[in-house]
Order: sequence, then structure tokens, then C-alpha cells
Amino acid sequence: MLSAGTYTGTVQVASGTGAVQNVAVTLVVSPAGTPVVLAITSGASLQPGAVSPGEIVTIFGNGIGPVSPATGTSFTPTNGVVPTTLVNVTVTFNNVPAPLIFVSQSQINAIVPYEVAGQTSVPVVITNNGTPSGAFTVPVTAVTPSLFALSDSGSGQGAILNADASINGSTNAAAPGSIISLFATGEGQLVPAGTTGCITGGTLPLPKPVATPISVTIGGEAASSIEYAGEAPDSVCGLLQINATLPSDLAAGAQPVVLTIGTSSNTGQAITVAVK
Repeated sequence: MLSAGTYTGTVQVASGTGAVQNVAVTLVVSPAGTPVVLAITSGASLQPGAVSPGEIVTIFGNGIGPVSPATGTSFTPTNGVVPTTLVNVTVTFNNVPAPLIFVSQSQINAIVPYEVAGQTSVPVVITNNGTPSGAFTVPVTAVTPSLFALSDSGSGQGAILNADASINGSTNAAAPGSIISLFATGEGQLVPAGTTGCITGGTLPLPKPVATPISVTIGGEAASSIEYAGEAPDSVCGLLQINATLPSDLAAGAQPVVLTIGTSSNTGQAITVAVK
């Protein structure tokens, strides 16, 4: 077994014609017990890429949290903030502690601090029981919209509510012309400005994204109207709710939904709403 350190070497690759190419390789071995970050993705789409201020993200790795998963419990407006330490685990974005929603050995759900705004990239470090990981650098952009799905795959049937607040699905489809509620993240900075770890209250008006316009297409058609586009009431800051009216001429079945905030869309996702 290799001890911790950085190892370099050369690998020879031979083709069927006899040609040989030498390829230089570097292997970094972390000390046993050191957290290792493998990927940082959108918490909604589970796609890697740039992060945005206030975005709910999912971090995958090895040894990044406790053996027994833990979930934050202080997500209420009365105590006001999401904790940045959960069972001796912390996550920092450029040295700013991130609010933590869920931690486990291989997965952490966190909220990107609003302090990353204006930066092009930031180092992310996870500390588990006092042992820090190596820095994992992620790019930063103003908005990274993605819609939440009902499944844990980040795609398919959206986490969507019908007008009566029931869960939308193939056996409970929404009528054309009715209002549906979509839930997303990656909306970026807010007005009034969000503070890292904040909880959205339940009384209107609630904070809204700085980036505009916000639009939704369903089945390739623009929503007839956007009734509401702002932070989800009584939830963590970084969870966006959009109430949109379905076009009256929508065909029945699973129709694709695309969310656009400013000039950015969730086009890398395949999210659908069930229409009857």
C-alpha cells in the first residue's frame, strides 16, 4: 500500500502498429481518514458545473461526513439560520462556512454562501472531525437555474404542485389553463439581499432574484402567466418557487418544462409536468 504523498511516473501506451507513446502521470495519495471531494453538483439537477450564490448543492466524496447520516433541524423562521456545522462537519467556500442541510460519509447537501458573488472560482474544503480535505475548486457564475425532480436522479417528473397543492404526476395530472408550482435553485442574488444561512419567512412580499426576467415554457409554449416568482415561503433561502399558468391548449401527457432566469436556462435537464 502506498503511503500518503505525490507520486509521478510514466506509462507507455502501445498501438497495434507498434508505435509507443510515453504519458506522464501524477498520483496523489491522501492520508487515511482524509475527506476526499469527488464532485460538486446542483442539488436539483445533480449536474456538475459552476455554482451560484445561494444555490443548494450536493457534494459527493469519500469520508466527507459521519457514518450515520444527519439532517439539519433548525430550518424555521423562529431561529432564523441554517447551521454551518453538523455533527463535526463543516464546508467552506473560499473560507466562508456554508449552511448544511444533510451530511453523510459520501454526500453533503449544502447552500453556497452569498459571499461567492462576483468571483470566478472558489476553493471548497470539507472538514470532518477536524481533518480537512484538499481544496476542490469550482467555477462561480451569477445564476445556475435547475428544477427539482421527484426522483433522486435530477430529471423526469418535476417536484411540482397542482393548483390544489397536491403532487403532480401521471395519476394526478394538471388541467390545461391551471396554475402549477415549480421549485428550483440557482437563482443567485436576491432582493432584498439574502444573507448566508437565512430562512425565508411566510409573509409577502418575499425576496426575489436579482436576475430577470424569469420565464417558463411547458411543452414548448410559454406559460400563460407567471403568478409568482420568488423565494419559497418558510424554506431555506436558495429555494425558488414559481407559480405558472399552463397554456390552455397543452396536449395531455408528460410535457417538458424549461425554466429561464435572465439569460440562463435549465436546458441540461429533462423535467416534465403531467398534463391531462
